[in-house]
Amino acid sequence: MNLEILKAFVMDLVLPSFLIVRVVLGNFISTGEWLCMSLGAGSYGLYAFVTGGWDVWGYRVRDVMLTVLILAVVSSFVGAKNLNPIMTIGVKGWLGIVFFFIFSPLAFFAFRGRKLRGTGIDLGFPLKNGLYHVAQGGSNILVNVHYANRRQRFALDIVKLGRLGMRAKGILPKRLDKYSIFGETVYSPIDGTVVKVENNQPDLTPPKMDKDRRLGNYVVLRSESASAYVFLVHLQQRSVLVREGDTIQQGKPLAKVGNSGNSSEPHLHVHATTAVNDTFESVGESIPLLFGARFLKRNDVVRC
Repeated sequence: MNLEILKAFVMDLVLPSFLIVRVVLGNFISTGEWLCMSLGAGSYGLYAFVTGGWDVWGYRVRDVMLTVLILAVVSSFVGAKNLNPIMTIGVKGWLGIVFFFIFSPLAFFAFRGRKLRGTGIDLGFPLKNGLYHVAQGGSNILVNVHYANRRQRFALDIVKLGRLGMRAKGILPKRLDKYSIFGETVYSPIDGTVVKVENNQPDLTPPKMDKDRRLGNYVVLRSESASAYVFLVHLQQRSVLVREGDTIQQGKPLAKVGNSGNSSEPHLHVHATTAVNDTFESVGESIPLLFGARFLKRNDVVRC
């Protein structure tokens, strides 16, 4: 299993399930121990709810997981309220304290990453006819892996969800057509001019990535109404429909979603920057992206 998938499995499913069982079958020695364990489990549950890779396991699984955790805490309180109220804390209590002091500040920071501070550029959503999930997006590193890169810090990675709320038929399938977003048409999010196109890079078998040609196939647009360059990246080989110099309107088909470049699986990467260099690499400041005035964050969904 891919290391990132294994990590997500532990963080998103194994640890929450472990904490739910600890709360339900706690055999606590005091109300204080129950409280410590419940606070630890709750803080981790909130952290996982915001930051988990829920497009992998099924988007509604996160709602189920949080609901079960809340019910576990509530149901266990019925027995815990009759325990000794003295703050006697055993092993389970200390475990809860450790989880609380680690994950309550992380959960707070993750929720802060869902807020936009400042202004952004308003775009049309570049995909249609489906339910789309934001795999990376937001205003800090806990919800957006791109935030560490000053020139792409407000970038979005978008996947499409299937009937079960998963982005693929399987956890990490090798076949590209198993991913719901592969081959979906990408539409221009702005009125503007096509300034750069790459169309000949191969689509790679997941999780193989091309770190030398990081963008793979892409289209760069210059906005008519703002000082911005918009990048649409990891497109399907030979799917680009526009040429450099073309004037386009919002909603015009540009290409299809692929898996080219530094991409571990099919998805659409979008970011905007204030400037590019002669080779059309982002060299300016990253610009926050708004869609109908909505700032999209990790685990948001868009139905269109």
